[in-house]
Amino acid sequence: MPNEDLEADMIPPIILWNPLVQTDCDLAGPYCQLSLRVWRLNDGTTSHTTPHTIFCIQQRVLLVSCVYLCSGKHHQVVAHDPELLKTIRETGIRIPFILFHKSGMTKELFDVISSSTQAGLCIQDIANMLLNLHNSYHCGRAFLYYSQRRDAAANFALFNPKKDFIGRMLITRAFLRAFTECENMYTQHMASQIGKWLSADHTFKISANIGYWKNKQWVKLYNSVFIVMNEHNKVLAWQLARGTSIDTVKTLLTGLNERHQNAKKEPEGFIIDNCCSVKNKINAIFGSTVAIKRLDLFHALKRILDQILRKGVTTEMRGVRHVMIKNLRLCFRDDNDFGQSRKRATPLPDKMEKNLQDFLKKWSAELLNDIRVLPDRAIAKINKVMKRVRLGYLSGIPPKVRIFIRDCVNGLRKIALVLL
Repeated sequence: MPNEDLEADMIPPIILWNPLVQTDCDLAGPYCQLSLRVWRLNDGTTSHTTPHTIFCIQQRVLLVSCVYLCSGKHHQVVAHDPELLKTIRETGIRIPFILFHKSGMTKELFDVISSSTQAGLCIQDIANMLLNLHNSYHCGRAFLYYSQRRDAAANFALFNPKKDFIGRMLITRAFLRAFTECENMYTQHMASQIGKWLSADHTFKISANIGYWKNKQWVKLYNSVFIVMNEHNKVLAWQLARGTSIDTVKTLLTGLNERHQNAKKEPEGFIIDNCCSVKNKINAIFGSTVAIKRLDLFHALKRILDQILRKGVTTEMRGVRHVMIKNLRLCFRDDNDFGQSRKRATPLPDKMEKNLQDFLKKWSAELLNDIRVLPDRAIAKINKVMKRVRLGYLSGIPPKVRIFIRDCVNGLRKIALVLL
């Protein structure tokens, strides 16, 4: 049946919030601790009773809160006062909205943003998704409005993203709020993780975004982030640092070693880039039986593969180089290790060096249309990797062990950008 008052279609939904009546909480004035009684609603009937505007998944919502008076001094307390909400939250009652400084959102929208960030979506992707939802819902309401009103005077308000959309800033606040609420859980979970093989490295891109402006100059508070991960790509510990000295993170590593001792599981190996200079310090913390490796297999291969172009070449060259790269990967495999993925530890240095030398004999002089299949710069990288092979840096590495630091940098960098 058509709506008799079509202008009502333009009024956003309303959340009526009166916890003194809607819940069983025994609320008292947050400033005088006296009992409260219902006085009026912020229903917009006057300029002093404007409802609070918040957002849901598809549109804006008006939060109409009750205003209470205390029984003694007649203090006015709005029902969404932070102290009252804290009291209600402590009783376990679910509050259907979350408020920030100037705006807010429904709990459903907050959960959508939280789950989206955990799924790996960046702030801009979430903003685009919600913008499409808001715009689509607004178009549906406009279609219903015009379908029931035939006169030329019909005028449904256009969708205004600056007014009717949540915006990136509020999405960011929701992301930070979700992290703050679960920070202790995240910390406890990370503190419970251990590993057989640990990978550690300093990254510098994240710390570049942590600082402040002074005299129109960006002043960085730190110049690196030290991250330790295990063989399952899980962060075990991290610390903002000034410089790359291992002494600045000695407390972190000592705590990590104590964690493994409490679990009665000693790490088998530790991969760190500058192992020659820090090997003794790492062994002093984790014990002399822990193997220290300088270069993991993933980055050793990557340094070589970065010098072999596979784009911008002929199809025939691309196919030949594809076969060559497969042969290169087998140089770091045990002779009895078959299949697509490595299932055994890498071979001894002598065996691995012989494999690489045989690879160079086969491919270094190979030509295709007078073009060398294996470029000189790739040969130079192989010779540098071979020096590390002789030192044993790439031997005895179990399957799936590599430095995953770069894999988590993008996620941490997004967090750092959000904190600006």
